[in-house]
Amino acid sequence: MDGPWRTTNSPMSVTASFSRSLRLHAPVLAAIVAVVGGTGCSGDDEPSSDEHAGSGGGTAGAGGAGAGGAGSSGSGGAAGTGGAAGGQVEDIDLYGSMNISLDDAMPETMTAARTTVIGKFYDGPTPNPAVWAPTSEANGCTLYVPSPVLCEPACGGSAACVKDNTCAPYPKATSVGTITLTGIGSGPLTLDPIADNYQPKAGSSVPFPPCAEGAAVELDATGGKHPAFEAATKCIPPLDFKGPYTLNKGQPLKLTWGKPAQPDLAKIFVKVDVSHHGGAKGKIECEVADSGALEIPASLVDALVELGVSGYPTVAMTRRVSGPGSGRAKTATLTIASPVELPVMIPGLTSCTDDKECPAGQSCQTDRKCK
Repeated sequence: MDGPWRTTNSPMSVTASFSRSLRLHAPVLAAIVAVVGGTGCSGDDEPSSDEHAGSGGGTAGAGGAGAGGAGSSGSGGAAGTGGAAGGQVEDIDLYGSMNISLDDAMPETMTAARTTVIGKFYDGPTPNPAVWAPTSEANGCTLYVPSPVLCEPACGGSAACVKDNTCAPYPKATSVGTITLTGIGSGPLTLDPIADNYQPKAGSSVPFPPCAEGAAVELDATGGKHPAFEAATKCIPPLDFKGPYTLNKGQPLKLTWGKPAQPDLAKIFVKVDVSHHGGAKGKIECEVADSGALEIPASLVDALVELGVSGYPTVAMTRRVSGPGSGRAKTATLTIASPVELPVMIPGLTSCTDDKECPAGQSCQTDRKCK
């Protein structure tokens, strides 16, 4: 029948089109990988600038692993490598995260699986510029709809509009001295800040996977503008999550993935987004146990589709674990995440990047769907 639930294109063609969409949005995806951000049940999926990305508190989402953090009163202070200039140490809360991301292979773009290590820390929490309102929930999943806010005058580039006529300033990036990671790869990995960013030196690499499931992974920061601190967590295995998946009217979305040997180590975060290219009209987010299976009720799926769909709908899943920092760094984290994003099919929807991909008589719309 007509409408969003009639017959659509094949799984193979959808996957190929999704691959073309990935290449089209390569710069955006690269930025996401760089900060290992994602989409959990925090209700925030608005992009932030490189200066502020990945520093907010709360749960990270399915596309990645952001985390918040606090400064430390641990031993070491400003002494040793990375000590603050003039011995001045800011004994205030520290936010941010050192992220280890187990990035899935993308055969369509000939990208091999890899381990990405990057971290950034801040002198305060990052405000959430996106406001979403929950409408219904079931089985650990929640349906959100946009709840826009307006600030007059506008907040500008140094602050975010967090509620009507309320601007909250973005935090400043800061140094925590030299960071040493142990438990990944063949030996300790030392990271020095470059413009307050932490990542392996050019030419170096971290194996994939970087560690055995359940193995200890530890972070030691010597202290820079903030006191020294430590953090620790346990290694997780790469997420084995494969499609295809279809959103059928009146049916639940049943997701399955490889159950780990130690299912209590991490949580699973899921995000279903069917309107990203058309201006977000809704989303489903879930935070559940790493059990290997999740059923998103038909009531949530139907309500999401009825809000409106656009081209290249996706379901993103992330296995994630975090360990807090010591002392006043208790809201700074060492996070390990394994994100996978897959295309989903919706009967009646044909995704596109140009008119050639559309059926006869239809054209590719600005929201990446044929009509």
